[in-house]
Amino acid sequence: MKYKYCLLALLWPVTTCFSQFPLSIRPLKIGDTVPDVEINLLHGPVLKSNLSSYKGQLIILDFWATWCTSCLHGFPKLDSLQRKFKNQLQVLLVNTKSTGDDKKKAEAFFNKRGKQFSLPSVLEDTVLDNLFVHTMLPHYVWIKDGKVKAVTGSGEVTAENITAVLNNLPVTLRMKNDKMDYDRHKPLFVGGNNILSGSVLTGYTEGLPSGSVMDRDDKGLVSRLCISNTSLLQMFRQVYKATLFPADHMIIYVREPWRLSPPGERDNWKYSNTYCYEIKVPPVSQDSIYKLARQDLLRFFPYRVWRRQDTLVITDR
Repeated sequence: MKYKYCLLALLWPVTTCFSQFPLSIRPLKIGDTVPDVEINLLHGPVLKSNLSSYKGQLIILDFWATWCTSCLHGFPKLDSLQRKFKNQLQVLLVNTKSTGDDKKKAEAFFNKRGKQFSLPSVLEDTVLDNLFVHTMLPHYVWIKDGKVKAVTGSGEVTAENITAVLNNLPVTLRMKNDKMDYDRHKPLFVGGNNILSGSVLTGYTEGLPSGSVMDRDDKGLVSRLCISNTSLLQMFRQVYKATLFPADHMIIYVREPWRLSPPGERDNWKYSNTYCYEIKVPPVSQDSIYKLARQDLLRFFPYRVWRRQDTLVITDR
């Protein structure tokens, strides 16, 4: 799909101004004027539009992908907010080429869910992707009066915050700040590569994705395990080799189970209850590095964890 860069033919008031599209695209920051991008929509009353078409409305861009489970979980809330605020708000789902999705995948995604969601979705985008650079999904960009108001995670997208922004009331939104230079194969917390052995455990680290990586040599031996912004339950499942166990093969008997996995939305919960762990050792087997990781986690956290055949058991210590 070829995007056309459109120039504004109308002069908008200063308070609601989308700029003419620049000759070169540069990432935008809070307070910048947003170019008037032409967008192609999968469904809705119109299939081609411009950001300036939503003059006078608060625009929230929701960058998503068909493979992003968190994105899917957020759609019902966004749909409900759109219905609540009606013409004061326009939520635009944005599916970019960089996700690996295309029109066929997006159509199949929505067709499978019928008319569950009524939000329009931008397809095969490259322009907005370059204006609002990010590494993690979902990614929300708030645009008001033609300017970038905020860039947030899903936890900030609430009726209270939207009401405050619409009425120009003071509001503190936690900004989402992805680490664009993050390399999963470089030490997470140390600036150089001269560390021969050691392990580090921290709380949530802004800008890092949730996931894990192992560095292996050509013999398959592991010298480094890095797990970032992950719940304690998922960490235990990984290092006890229980990631494929279904939910009914886990016995969790603890006083505060919400510390292990989120009871509801993960976005705000993650700030206090996800962790980053990294261990670097001379090359060892995967089983050996998992054993070292288990020892580290059990030294710090107040739990007893073990496998009973094909069941993972977690109790208070």
